[in-house]
Amino acid sequence: MTFPQDTGVEPGALPAPSVFFWDQFRDTSMGRYHFQHEYAFISDFLATPTSPRRILDVGCGSGRMTLPLSRLGFRMMGLDIEPVAVTAFQQQLPGTPLVRGDVADLPFAADSFDCVVALQAAEYVDHKRLLTECYRVLRPGGAVIFDAQNLHSYKWGLKRVWDPNSSLVSTIVSCRKLLQSLPEHRFTIHAIRRYNWIPFSRKSNSPLIRIAASLEQMLHLDRFHSISPKVLLAARKDIAQLTLTLCSALNFLGL
Repeated sequence: MTFPQDTGVEPGALPAPSVFFWDQFRDTSMGRYHFQHEYAFISDFLATPTSPRRILDVGCGSGRMTLPLSRLGFRMMGLDIEPVAVTAFQQQLPGTPLVRGDVADLPFAADSFDCVVALQAAEYVDHKRLLTECYRVLRPGGAVIFDAQNLHSYKWGLKRVWDPNSSLVSTIVSCRKLLQSLPEHRFTIHAIRRYNWIPFSRKSNSPLIRIAASLEQMLHLDRFHSISPKVLLAARKDIAQLTLTLCSALNFLGL
Protein backbone atom coordinates (compact mmCIF):
# COMPACT_ATOMS: atom_id res chain seq x y z
CA MET A 1 0.00 0.00 0.00
CA THR A 2 1.34 3.43 -0.88
CA PHE A 3 0.61 6.43 1.26
CA PRO A 4 -1.48 8.51 1.14
CA GLN A 5 -3.00 7.99 -2.34
CA ASP A 6 -3.50 4.21 -2.43
CA THR A 7 -7.26 4.14 -3.04
CA GLY A 8 -7.44 6.47 -5.98
CA VAL A 9 -9.71 8.85 -4.06
CA GLU A 10 -8.17 12.30 -3.97
CA PRO A 11 -8.53 14.31 -0.76
CA GLY A 12 -10.37 16.94 -2.79
CA ALA A 13 -13.02 14.36 -3.65
CA LEU A 14 -14.23 14.43 -0.06
CA PRO A 15 -16.87 16.91 1.13
CA ALA A 16 -15.71 20.47 1.63
CA PRO A 17 -14.85 21.50 5.18
CA SER A 18 -17.76 22.28 7.46
CA VAL A 19 -18.29 23.20 11.08
CA PHE A 20 -18.66 19.56 12.13
CA PHE A 21 -16.09 18.68 14.84
CA TRP A 22 -14.59 15.58 13.21
CA ASP A 23 -13.95 17.45 9.96
CA GLN A 24 -11.05 19.19 11.67
CA PHE A 25 -9.13 15.91 11.36
CA ARG A 26 -10.36 14.79 7.95
CA ASP A 27 -7.59 16.32 5.86
CA THR A 28 -4.67 16.01 8.27
CA SER A 29 -1.97 13.50 7.37
CA MET A 30 -3.33 11.06 9.96
CA GLY A 31 -6.89 11.75 8.86
CA ARG A 32 -5.99 10.78 5.29
CA TYR A 33 -4.13 7.72 6.58
CA HIS A 34 -7.28 6.52 8.36
CA PHE A 35 -9.49 7.29 5.38
CA GLN A 36 -7.25 5.36 2.99
CA HIS A 37 -7.46 2.23 5.15
CA GLU A 38 -11.20 2.56 5.70
CA TYR A 39 -12.11 3.30 2.09
CA ALA A 40 -9.87 0.57 0.64
CA PHE A 41 -11.24 -2.03 3.07
CA ILE A 42 -14.89 -1.12 2.50
CA SER A 43 -14.73 -0.77 -1.28
CA ASP A 44 -12.79 -4.04 -1.66
CA PHE A 45 -15.30 -5.92 0.48
CA LEU A 46 -18.27 -4.48 -1.39
CA ALA A 47 -16.82 -5.14 -4.85
CA THR A 48 -18.64 -8.43 -5.38
CA PRO A 49 -21.07 -9.68 -8.05
CA THR A 50 -23.82 -9.33 -5.44
CA SER A 51 -23.05 -5.78 -4.35
CA PRO A 52 -25.47 -4.31 -1.82
CA ARG A 53 -28.23 -2.12 -3.18
CA ARG A 54 -28.89 -0.01 -0.09
CA ILE A 55 -26.28 1.02 2.49
CA LEU A 56 -26.80 2.76 5.83
CA ASP A 57 -23.87 4.91 6.98
CA VAL A 58 -24.17 5.06 10.79
CA GLY A 59 -22.45 8.03 12.39
CA CYS A 60 -22.09 9.54 8.93
CA GLY A 61 -20.96 12.96 10.11
CA SER A 62 -20.77 15.37 7.20
CA GLY A 63 -20.55 12.51 4.68
CA ARG A 64 -16.84 11.67 4.83
CA MET A 65 -17.51 8.07 3.71
CA THR A 66 -21.06 8.48 2.38
CA LEU A 67 -20.00 10.59 -0.59
CA PRO A 68 -17.18 8.34 -1.88
CA LEU A 69 -19.43 5.26 -1.60
CA SER A 70 -22.29 7.01 -3.38
CA ARG A 71 -19.86 7.80 -6.21
CA LEU A 72 -19.29 4.06 -6.55
CA GLY A 73 -22.99 3.69 -7.35
CA PHE A 74 -24.36 2.56 -3.98
CA ARG A 75 -27.68 3.87 -2.69
CA MET A 76 -26.69 5.56 0.53
CA MET A 77 -28.58 6.73 3.60
CA GLY A 78 -26.91 8.66 6.41
CA LEU A 79 -27.63 8.61 10.13
CA ASP A 80 -26.13 10.74 12.87
CA ILE A 81 -27.31 11.96 16.24
CA GLU A 82 -25.38 15.25 16.22
CA PRO A 83 -27.40 18.26 14.94
CA VAL A 84 -24.26 19.96 13.59
CA ALA A 85 -23.33 16.80 11.69
CA VAL A 86 -26.83 16.57 10.24
CA THR A 87 -26.65 20.18 9.02
CA ALA A 88 -23.19 19.68 7.53
CA PHE A 89 -24.33 16.48 5.78
CA GLN A 90 -27.35 18.21 4.25
CA GLN A 91 -25.10 20.96 2.91
CA GLN A 92 -22.66 18.51 1.33
CA LEU A 93 -25.08 15.84 0.08
CA PRO A 94 -28.46 17.53 -0.39
CA GLY A 95 -29.87 14.66 -2.46
CA THR A 96 -28.92 11.86 -0.10
CA PRO A 97 -31.50 10.60 2.45
CA LEU A 98 -30.57 11.41 6.03
CA VAL A 99 -32.09 10.55 9.40
CA ARG A 100 -31.18 11.99 12.77
CA GLY A 101 -31.06 9.04 15.14
CA ASP A 102 -29.14 6.93 17.63
CA VAL A 103 -27.15 3.84 16.65
CA ALA A 104 -28.25 2.22 19.90
CA ASP A 105 -31.86 2.41 18.71
CA LEU A 106 -31.90 2.60 14.92
CA PRO A 107 -35.16 4.16 13.66
CA PHE A 108 -35.67 1.61 10.88
CA ALA A 109 -37.77 -1.50 10.37
CA ALA A 110 -36.22 -4.96 10.33
CA ASP A 111 -34.57 -6.11 7.09
CA SER A 112 -34.25 -2.57 5.71
CA PHE A 113 -30.66 -2.54 4.41
CA ASP A 114 -28.16 -4.68 2.53
CA CYS A 115 -25.21 -3.22 4.41
CA VAL A 116 -24.48 -1.08 7.47
CA VAL A 117 -21.23 0.91 7.64
CA ALA A 118 -20.45 2.08 11.18
CA LEU A 119 -17.13 3.91 11.43
CA GLN A 120 -16.20 5.22 14.91
CA ALA A 121 -19.63 4.17 16.17
CA ALA A 122 -18.25 1.45 18.47
CA GLU A 123 -16.42 4.16 20.41
CA TYR A 124 -19.72 5.68 21.56
CA VAL A 125 -22.02 2.71 22.09
CA ASP A 126 -21.67 -0.77 23.54
CA HIS A 127 -20.56 -3.08 20.72
CA LYS A 128 -23.20 -5.67 21.66
CA ARG A 129 -25.94 -3.11 21.21
CA LEU A 130 -24.41 -2.04 17.92
CA LEU A 131 -24.36 -5.60 16.61
CA THR A 132 -27.89 -6.30 17.84
CA GLU A 133 -29.29 -3.27 16.03
CA CYS A 134 -27.29 -3.93 12.86
CA TYR A 135 -28.52 -7.52 12.77
CA ARG A 136 -32.11 -6.35 13.12
CA VAL A 137 -32.06 -3.81 10.27
CA LEU A 138 -30.01 -5.99 7.88
CA ARG A 139 -31.61 -8.24 5.32
CA PRO A 140 -30.63 -11.94 5.36
CA GLY A 141 -27.03 -12.21 4.16
CA GLY A 142 -26.50 -8.47 4.66
CA ALA A 143 -23.16 -7.12 5.85
CA VAL A 144 -21.96 -4.94 8.69
CA ILE A 145 -18.64 -3.11 8.37
CA PHE A 146 -17.29 -1.34 11.43
CA ASP A 147 -14.08 -0.36 13.17
CA ALA A 148 -13.07 -0.48 16.81
CA GLN A 149 -10.21 0.41 19.08
CA ASN A 150 -8.48 -2.50 20.76
CA LEU A 151 -8.26 -2.37 24.56
CA HIS A 152 -5.20 -4.65 24.54
CA SER A 153 -3.24 -2.59 22.03
CA TYR A 154 0.10 -1.06 22.88
CA LYS A 155 -1.45 2.43 22.69
CA TRP A 156 -3.93 1.76 25.47
CA GLY A 157 -1.15 0.07 27.46
CA LEU A 158 1.03 3.17 27.19
CA LYS A 159 -1.89 5.37 28.16
CA ARG A 160 -2.38 3.40 31.36
CA VAL A 161 1.35 3.72 32.15
CA TRP A 162 1.38 7.48 31.52
CA ASP A 163 -1.80 8.10 33.49
CA PRO A 164 -2.63 5.15 35.79
CA ASN A 165 -5.48 7.14 37.36
CA SER A 166 -7.29 7.74 34.07
CA SER A 167 -10.59 5.95 33.62
CA LEU A 168 -10.93 3.67 30.62
CA VAL A 169 -13.71 4.25 28.13
CA SER A 170 -16.30 1.60 28.91
CA THR A 171 -17.09 0.94 25.25
CA ILE A 172 -13.51 -0.01 24.36
CA VAL A 173 -13.02 -3.80 24.44
CA SER A 174 -10.33 -6.24 23.36
CA CYS A 175 -10.08 -7.46 19.78
CA ARG A 176 -10.59 -11.00 21.03
CA LYS A 177 -13.86 -10.04 22.69
CA LEU A 178 -15.03 -8.36 19.49
CA LEU A 179 -14.26 -11.42 17.40
CA GLN A 180 -16.13 -13.61 19.88
CA SER A 181 -19.14 -11.28 19.87
CA LEU A 182 -19.76 -11.51 16.13
CA PRO A 183 -20.76 -15.19 16.00
CA GLU A 184 -22.60 -14.73 19.30
CA HIS A 185 -24.73 -12.13 17.52
CA ARG A 186 -25.21 -14.42 14.51
CA PHE A 187 -22.65 -12.81 12.21
CA THR A 188 -20.05 -14.66 10.13
CA ILE A 189 -16.69 -12.86 9.88
CA HIS A 190 -15.51 -12.35 6.30
CA ALA A 191 -12.68 -9.82 6.47
CA ILE A 192 -10.38 -8.18 9.02
CA ARG A 193 -7.83 -5.38 8.76
CA ARG A 194 -5.46 -4.34 11.54
CA TYR A 195 -3.73 -0.96 11.45
CA ASN A 196 -2.99 2.36 13.21
CA TRP A 197 0.34 1.37 14.73
CA ILE A 198 1.52 4.89 13.90
CA PRO A 199 2.09 6.80 17.19
CA PHE A 200 0.26 9.99 16.22
CA SER A 201 -3.24 11.33 16.81
CA ARG A 202 -5.72 12.27 14.08
CA LYS A 203 -4.72 15.92 14.55
CA SER A 204 -1.16 15.29 13.38
CA ASN A 205 0.39 16.52 10.14
CA SER A 206 3.83 15.17 11.03
CA PRO A 207 6.08 14.37 8.04
CA LEU A 208 7.03 11.18 9.89
CA ILE A 209 3.59 9.71 9.27
CA ARG A 210 4.48 8.75 5.70
CA ILE A 211 7.59 6.93 6.91
CA ALA A 212 5.71 5.23 9.75
CA ALA A 213 3.00 4.07 7.34
CA SER A 214 5.63 2.49 5.10
CA LEU A 215 7.27 0.75 8.07
CA GLU A 216 3.89 -0.53 9.23
CA GLN A 217 3.45 -2.16 5.84
CA MET A 218 7.03 -3.45 5.54
CA LEU A 219 6.93 -5.08 8.98
CA HIS A 220 3.52 -6.67 8.29
CA LEU A 221 2.15 -5.41 11.57
CA ASP A 222 -1.36 -6.17 10.33
CA ARG A 223 -0.74 -9.81 11.29
CA PHE A 224 -0.91 -9.02 15.00
CA HIS A 225 -4.60 -8.41 15.51
CA SER A 226 -4.53 -9.19 19.26
CA ILE A 227 -2.48 -6.05 19.99
CA SER A 228 -3.27 -3.94 16.93
CA PRO A 229 -4.52 -0.47 17.96
CA LYS A 230 -7.31 -0.37 15.37
CA VAL A 231 -9.35 -3.15 13.76
CA LEU A 232 -11.69 -3.03 10.77
CA LEU A 233 -14.21 -5.87 10.55
CA ALA A 234 -16.67 -7.01 7.90
CA ALA A 235 -19.22 -9.70 8.69
CA ARG A 236 -22.42 -11.06 7.17
CA LYS A 237 -25.71 -11.70 8.85
CA ASP A 238 -25.91 -15.45 9.36
CA ILE A 239 -28.82 -16.95 7.43
CA ALA A 240 -28.53 -20.31 9.19
CA GLN A 241 -31.13 -19.29 11.76
CA LEU A 242 -33.49 -18.20 8.99
CA THR A 243 -33.02 -21.52 7.21
CA LEU A 244 -33.68 -23.39 10.44
CA THR A 245 -36.87 -21.42 11.03
CA LEU A 246 -38.12 -22.10 7.52
CA CYS A 247 -37.36 -25.80 7.83
CA SER A 248 -39.22 -25.97 11.14
CA ALA A 249 -42.21 -24.26 9.57
CA LEU A 250 -42.24 -26.64 6.63
CA ASN A 251 -41.97 -29.63 8.95
CA PHE A 252 -44.85 -28.29 11.03
CA LEU A 253 -46.96 -27.96 7.88
CA GLY A 254 -45.97 -31.45 6.78
CA LEU A 255 -44.28 -30.18 3.60
